[in-house]
Amino acid sequence: MLEREAIKLFPGENDPNLVYSRGFAYRYWASKEYSVGNFDEASNKLQLAYEAIRNLPDWYTLKAEELRHIADLWRWLANQYWNAQRNEQNLEKARGFIKRAVAVIEGLTDDNSNDIRGQIYQDWGYQEIRTGSREEGVRLLRQADQYYRKLPAPYPSRDIRVRVFQQVVSQLAQEMGIPDVEIISNESGSLLST
Repeated sequence: MLEREAIKLFPGENDPNLVYSRGFAYRYWASKEYSVGNFDEASNKLQLAYEAIRNLPDWYTLKAEELRHIADLWRWLANQYWNAQRNEQNLEKARGFIKRAVAVIEGLTDDNSNDIRGQIYQDWGYQEIRTGSREEGVRLLRQADQYYRKLPAPYPSRDIRVRVFQQVVSQLAQEMGIPDVEIISNESGSLLST
């Protein structure tokens, strides 16, 4: 694999460009492992990517973007385990991956990070409800709602996120036999009232 060769080019350097390149190569490698179903190996490479990227100085322009990509790939890994055979081992792996996704972008407050954070909490809440943890799922969906509401009106994918979020909440409410507003309270100005 070319990814292995690329990693060898950037051994333990402190130059931010080399550190970024190493992290990027590991994330790319992780996405390749993910695409062929090697989820444990994808997680291992993603951890290496995170370890490289998190050490970049905050002024490094691509740091936040790369952290968002890493978080998003951990979200996808979590969904693979949630959608696999429902057993406690898979559920715990999924929860571990989704918690990593949240931790990776902790402290990032820009619109793109709030967008990814909303998607993470939406998926997490949805899956918790589907696995029987209704209260936890509702709490997580409310967090997703809060992050989506932080997106400004002109944000490129805001309308799509809101529409999908409303559909997810409506579907869950219908399955549970309750009104949408019991999942997401309108008191806080929820997206359900837009």
